[in-house]
Amino acid sequence: MLLAGVLVGAACSGSSTPHKSTTPGKGSVRLAPSSLVNPFMGTGVGGAAVGDINTSPAAALPFGMIEWGPDTAPHRASGGGYHDGDTALSGLSLTHLSGPGCPAYGDIPILPAVGTLTGAPETVTAPFVGGSQRAAPGGYSVTFAHPSVRVDLAVTTRTGLARFTFPPTCPMRVWPPLE
Repeated sequence: MLLAGVLVGAACSGSSTPHKSTTPGKGSVRLAPSSLVNPFMGTGVGGAAVGDINTSPAAALPFGMIEWGPDTAPHRASGGGYHDGDTALSGLSLTHLSGPGCPAYGDIPILPAVGTLTGAPETVTAPFVGGSQRAAPGGYSVTFAHPSVRVDLAVTTRTGLARFTFPPTCPMRVWPPLE
């Protein structure tokens, strides 16, 4: 049990949120293990010897069936779908393979958009606001720019939930247009 705690502390970094001890009568502070997780770790390049690491900050749970998260553009990583340093998303899909380096054909990305789409839908990307991405075990959020669309994703062991918050003055569009 002690070894597992040491491995989590050594392998993960991130902001620590203190929680009061659950032991009655003790005023000590301890950390929730989930506060030590940094889902963005490994989303970049591991140097010349390692290359792309291809992990994803997608909302995921241990042994879960869904990894609901971002696919970046223009450098979408094979399998993982996310490349640190990209400034746009090509969609949000429900399956990601973390670190394999193999393409995951068959993903169906969802990209919330405002206004008229021009060109082929599979070529549309949306820039996101720098610093707006947040990830934690079981959750991911991002805000798109121009116009501002907020995306909040969450997962349970077998389901994925999404909340898209559109600007209040934007008309709803359906693609392809209904005839």
